[in-house]
Amino acid sequence: MKDSLPISCGVPQGSILGPLLFLIYVNDIYKASDILNEVMFADDTNLFLSHKNIDTLFTNMNAELHKIANWFKSNKLSLNIKKTKWSLFHRSAKKRFLPESLPKLYIDNINIQRDRVTKFLGVYVDENLSWKYHIDTISNKVSKSIGILYKAREILDKRSLKQLYFAFVNSYINYANIVWASTSKSKLERIYRQQKHSARLINFKDRYTHAKPLLEDMKALNVYELNVFNILCFMYKCRYNLSPYVFRDIYKLKPINKYTLRRNQSLLEPKCRTNFDQFSITYRGPYLWNKIVLGNFQFSDEPSLPFFRSSLKKLIFSLENIVTYF
Repeated sequence: MKDSLPISCGVPQGSILGPLLFLIYVNDIYKASDILNEVMFADDTNLFLSHKNIDTLFTNMNAELHKIANWFKSNKLSLNIKKTKWSLFHRSAKKRFLPESLPKLYIDNINIQRDRVTKFLGVYVDENLSWKYHIDTISNKVSKSIGILYKAREILDKRSLKQLYFAFVNSYINYANIVWASTSKSKLERIYRQQKHSARLINFKDRYTHAKPLLEDMKALNVYELNVFNILCFMYKCRYNLSPYVFRDIYKLKPINKYTLRRNQSLLEPKCRTNFDQFSITYRGPYLWNKIVLGNFQFSDEPSLPFFRSSLKKLIFSLENIVTYF
């Protein structure tokens, strides 16, 4: 038996302490660059850089990637180039101003491939932030789940079918809904139709039965209602300092007068130059808060989050047409 090589550094695989030690080990990667914005989650690291000039953008990025490569070498880490991709985020209207052949990005003298749609924490992000690819992916998954419901309803009762709905349909639609479902209502129509189909299957109704009462009976919010619900819960956390610190300045309060209670104070809605801006959380959050929460809630005291969620869900069910807020 040959002698094994001595291990001078590393983390034992499968250990409980391993993930914590790894996070501590890579936590100072942000010091490698002064201009890159880092978004890190476990072993998934994303680097962001913006500039109005496309040539300057790529030149600066290559220079910063050289610093990142040196950081990897200094810390005795290797980068999987096959899993390393880059994307150029831009509005679709600006596409005609881009050159036909874009410059290349390198790290450690190896060319990095472009990825027009990248998967980040289970969400497919396209370069135009249209969410079309992710919505299509969710729709395909829900379609397969509907097939499961169709076969299962021959042997299961309504209660069990409802549990399957929340496990195989609602879970896909609810995950990161606050991000990808903040878009035009036409893009979400396909998923909404699939939800109505699921409700009719579970309740053993035909295709002509009105689905809204069926979803309410299941206590299931449709894709539009889920988006409004998640955004307002997020705004509640921001409003009452329950969210991470980075989100605390996502809104501004309107000037208060003697007739307005501070806890019922409305939020400033920033001006939007384009339709695209209207779906951003910085606009959509204060807009929905003012229209729905302040118009229907009277906060005599700061409500608990569970109470707010429960009351908000009942309120959303009572609204005739949530789609008007899209």
